[in-house]
Amino acid sequence: MKHKHHIIPKHIGGSDDQSNLVELNIDEHAEAHRLLFQQYGRWQDKIAWKTLSGQITQAEAIKESQKNSDKSWMKTEEGRDILKGRWETRRRNGTDVPWNKGLTKEDSHGLQKLSIWNLKYREEGRLSNIGDIVRGSVRSEEHKKNLSNSLQKVKKIKCEHCGGKFKPGMFTRWHGNKCKRKNPL
Repeated sequence: MKHKHHIIPKHIGGSDDQSNLVELNIDEHAEAHRLLFQQYGRWQDKIAWKTLSGQITQAEAIKESQKNSDKSWMKTEEGRDILKGRWETRRRNGTDVPWNKGLTKEDSHGLQKLSIWNLKYREEGRLSNIGDIVRGSVRSEEHKKNLSNSLQKVKKIKCEHCGGKFKPGMFTRWHGNKCKRKNPL
């Protein structure tokens, strides 16, 4: 099996032009990235070399890439706005309002486009809201009582660290070995 290796790696600006590509087998490809890592010390080449040579799994490579990737853009004003979900703000009464608050379809081209696709998919039967199924239905008091009783029948698990009793989902998420009241040994 042949791999296409970038002579000038993409992570430093190499292109996909044929003049920048060479076909190598997996072992040669791993060795090429090892040599690039030894020569230039770039973490991207180290991850490529270790993944191709089988020293780390794909999941470990992704985790390592996330750890090493440049996050300096998050420290800029624009980056903070993106992280806050405010990258498209507008002024109203002298204050910034997030793009998704208070807009109508007439104010936003994106919302217009979304509503057109929404209507189209609904007409084709490809889209329905979860709430559409139960919206408008009336539940009897007996039905509400049965729902409440069935939730109360769920067996609770006692946490040995804090002594509280919790439903299985909450127990596995917050208690047991993860309990904050656990005494370190």
